[in-house]
This record gives sequence, C-alpha cells and structure tokens, in this order.
Amino acid sequence: MFINIKSLNFSSNFGLVLILLLFISAILSPILCQAKKIAIITNTTINGKFDRKQFELFTSLLNNEVDLNVAIIIGEWSKKNSNEELAQIQSTLENLKIPFKLMERHSTQISSTDLHQLFDEIFESNEFILVDNDRMILGINTNIPNLPENGFIKVETLNQISEGTDLTKIKNAFIISNQSLNQIQNHTNLLNLLKDKKVFWIYSEDKKFSSQVNPINNVIEIALPSTVTSESPGYYLLEEKSDSIFLINKKLKNTSTDIQLALAFKDIKSINTPKDTLTIETSITKVFEKEYYSSSNTLSISSINRIYTLLNNGLLYLNDFKGKEIFVTELIGRIENNPVLYKDLLLAATVEGDLYSINSNNGEILQVVGIGEHITSDLSVIEIANGNTKIIGVVFGTSIGNIFCYNAFTFELLWKKNISKNSIISKPDVNKDKVVFINSNSSLFCVNSKSGSLNWKYELSDNQINYANNYPLSDGKNIFSLSPDGNLVAIDILLGKKIWSINTKGVLNQFYLSSDKQKLFLMNSNGVMTIYSAIDGGEIRDIDFKKS
Repeated sequence: MFINIKSLNFSSNFGLVLILLLFISAILSPILCQAKKIAIITNTTINGKFDRKQFELFTSLLNNEVDLNVAIIIGEWSKKNSNEELAQIQSTLENLKIPFKLMERHSTQISSTDLHQLFDEIFESNEFILVDNDRMILGINTNIPNLPENGFIKVETLNQISEGTDLTKIKNAFIISNQSLNQIQNHTNLLNLLKDKKVFWIYSEDKKFSSQVNPINNVIEIALPSTVTSESPGYYLLEEKSDSIFLINKKLKNTSTDIQLALAFKDIKSINTPKDTLTIETSITKVFEKEYYSSSNTLSISSINRIYTLLNNGLLYLNDFKGKEIFVTELIGRIENNPVLYKDLLLAATVEGDLYSINSNNGEILQVVGIGEHITSDLSVIEIANGNTKIIGVVFGTSIGNIFCYNAFTFELLWKKNISKNSIISKPDVNKDKVVFINSNSSLFCVNSKSGSLNWKYELSDNQINYANNYPLSDGKNIFSLSPDGNLVAIDILLGKKIWSINTKGVLNQFYLSSDKQKLFLMNSNGVMTIYSAIDGGEIRDIDFKKS
C-alpha cells in the first residue's frame, strides 16, 4: 500500500515535463503488487506551446493502462502563458482517475515568482515521498534559483526523509529529480541516508536517453528525454515485476513499444558512499560550525566580529567569529534576495514584497513596509545629495519591472519608476549618481539615483532569459555584463554605448572584478579560469584548476 508520507511544501521554480506515477492500493487490489508501474510523460509542450488535445489523449490512455496509480507532473513554464497553462493542466488532470503530483523540470526564472505562488495554491507542492512496504519513491526539486548549472537538496527535504520515514524497512529507492546526480552539490547527504539500498536516479534530459551505473556509488542513473514531439509523441512506463525492472517507451501514433532498459534486481548492487577523500590544508582550522535546519539562497554578511545569516524561512541570525549567537530575529515571508548592511542598519526584503529595516546590533525590527509587488532583485544602498546633506536610500526591482528607492531610515518613498516589462533581477550596481539594473531578458538600464529617470537602456538579447547571478559590475567607467549568447560586454556608463565585446561562450553565468578593477575573472565548466583585461577585454592568462 502506497502511503503519501508528506508533500513537501516548497516553492518551485517550468515547455513541461510530466512524470506520472500511478499506484493502486495493495490492500484494495493485492494482485497488483506483482507489477508496479510508473508512467512518464516528459514534455507536454511542442515548440513552447501547451497542446491540450494531446494532453487529454495522454490522460485517456493512462486511465486505460493497467496497474497505474499516482501522477507526478514536472513543469517548465514560460512567463507569457504560464498561468493559462497551469489552468489548462489543472482542468485536464481532473479527468485523471488517479492522484497526481507535480515537479519542476528546469530552474524557473525569478520572473515567475507569481507563478510559483499560483502553482503552490493549485498543486500544493512539487516534492513528495511515497512509501510502499520496502519501496520508496522520492520526488525532489533540486533546482537552485537562478543557478541552472547546479543543484542542491534542501535541508528541509533531507530532514523530512530521515525523520518522516522508517528507512530501515526500505530496500529500493526511486528518486525522481530534475537534475543529474553529479549536478547536485550535496547529493552525498541523501545517499548517506540510503546506504545499503538499491537506488535509481531518474531525471529529465533535453537530448537523448541514457542509463548507467554510477561507478563511484552504484546508483543507477536514468536520463529521460522528451517523449512529446510533433513527430512521435509517447510516454515511458517504468515497470517493476517481482524480480526485474523494465523501462518501456510507448509511442502513440503506431502503438509501438520499445524496451529501453531491462534489469534483474539480483544484478543490481546496493549503493555505497565512499569516504570523502578531500584533504584540507593543515594550516586551516575550523573555528565553529552551525546547523540551522533550513536552506539559504542568500550570502552571509560579515563585518567586524559579526556574521549575519538570513535563511529562506525568514530567520536572521547574528553570530560572532567564534560562533556565539548574539541574536535571532524572524521576518515574515520567504527570503531569496541578498540583504544589505549599512552601519547599524540591516535591510532585507521578502519575495512577497515586504521591506524590513533591522537594528544590526540587537535584531530589533525597526520598520516594515509592503510595496504590493514581488521583490525580485537584491538590495543596494545609495547616497543621494540633498543640498549640504545626503539621504541614504535603498534601491531594488520587482517582478513587473518597477524599480523603487526608499529612504533607508524613514522608509519614505523617494521615487518609483517602471523601466521594463520583465522582472528586475540581480544586485543594482551603484556608481556615484548612477544606478544600473538588469532584467530577466538581459537588458541593462541606467537611471539617475536622485530621480530614477532613465539615462539609457542597452539590450543584450530580445528573447533569451537571464539569471540573477549574472549581475552587472562596474569599474567606474564601464559596465560589464554577460550576454546569453556567451559574450562578455563592456558598456560606457555615461553613454550606454558598447566599448568592446569578446566571445566567452562556455563560461559559467557569473564573473568577478578584481579589487583594483583592472581584471575580470571568468570560469568555465571544465574548471578553467580565464583572466581578461577590464580595459580592452584582452586575455591575460588561463588557470586550469584541475591541473593545479
């Protein structure tokens, strides 16, 4: 009998992958325990558009399949039609005779914050745990907001698995994820919980089907490409029959059936988790370690003998450099954007749209204001000349392309402007009386810090989506940014004109500027760092970290 231990209620960040797991209670139908099936539809959009008729056909066919029991949908949504797609998905799935769950395929852009909330309201969660005697099925969303190359299993998820299930009874674990095992930074933490069990890691893949036994830990990894194409739509069946497991690809047009994978359980090894062989420099000493039991998407802030840590659940901690806790304060809302520290004032914002000012010495909440929009960028502090005095402002952007500036001490609204149809992401770059923002379509906007009026706009792309870790950087003369097509661009901060551009295709979607503002550092996925001149974009040298 399958028991839904918990639907883990986390936000999800979705053209659409659908994983349909359908199980009928062994108590109601004991004979069905001989064959357990997972039906997998790995994309319900064609050319970015949702095809309701085809989805209804899948629903009908799955209702006619024997031995199917639960449906899990992994979605990837465009901002343009995501709400409409969600509504159509919901109404179509009402015809499915068995329960269903939803998951996210790829890392959703921060512009879809409104969609995340709607998604949670309609479908509850995109993570789940199902247990059937000695078998467990986990649906895990490992996407890190704005970091598509990397994955991470939330602390809350690991705690739910370890505390909410009796792992001693589990023999086989099927993990359904949106990323491969090696993409996930802390996958060892999960595998440590599943020691001596047979583990299958099933994830969505854009290109082609593949399966392999991970040589390090014996996990069986299965990559599933899209089964929904205009030429040959279909779906997978992952079927467990007493002593074997089969993966079958079923086509709709010619009703053909291809066996992609067949394994006997006796030939499958239980996983092992090798000891960490990483050697730590002996001169480095661990001073303290803290377990907060919650994930954090924000960077810690360090000042003199102080470390501020802001968790996704809204808890703000201050520890000294020896680990002693000075205070903990709770902010109401979800935290995904980096706060900013100005003297004795710490400013933070929730995704839902509340701006907080906090006494950085004792954690007292001084003020809070709701702006009525989802805040999607980090916070930056600016100085605004006001006669012989200056005003300290805090600037940020929202999901509908608005930018705000509030007096950091009084929370008086100094200005508000709409500069984009897309969400504002990343950290605003402040350079004297100019503030540069970037939106999710890679366009750069330079505004006057005193009024918010637009100085210039530079478009790097018209149709590609950017990520919030691609923040603009400035050396005082130029603004540097990465374009989605792989170019590093320098733009004159006064005129908004391109000074130089170099092809850096293949680098990770983030870069760094040296403290003297003379060099730019970029890293590619092969572990090679390239150093460029910030003056003319000339390549200075490469450093291969794998060799060094």
